[in-house]
Amino acid sequence: MKKLLGTLEEKIMNILWKSTVALKPREVLEKLEKSSAYTTIMTVMSRLYQKEYLEREKKGNSFYYTAKKSQKDFLSKNVKEVFRNLVETHGNLIISEFVESIKDQKDAMKELETYFNKTK
Repeated sequence: MKKLLGTLEEKIMNILWKSTVALKPREVLEKLEKSSAYTTIMTVMSRLYQKEYLEREKKGNSFYYTAKKSQKDFLSKNVKEVFRNLVETHGNLIISEFVESIKDQKDAMKELETYFNKTK
C-alpha cells in the first residue's frame, strides 16, 4: 500500500506547513528535533520538489522552499486517492474495517453520520 510520505518527508513537510516564510534546507535542519545530515535534508527536499509537493526559489546560492499546498489540501487529495485505491482493491472489507476502527470514537462516528445525511 502506498504511504503518503516517508518519516523524514513528513517531518520536513510539517516544518514547512507551519512556516510563514520560505526556508532553506539549513533552516529546516535546525528545526528538526533529531539531527540528520545536511545533505540528506537537501536531497529529501529536492525530491519533494520533484514530486511537486514543494515550490522553490533560488536566491543567491540557496534554494528556499515552501509547501505547494496547505496541509489540509495535501491530505484531502492524497487520502482520497488512498481510500479509493483501497476500496477498489479490497471492497467491503476496507469499509467495514474503517467503521470498526472508529466505532468507539463518538466524534468520528457523528461526523460520518453527518456526512451520510448530507449526501442523501
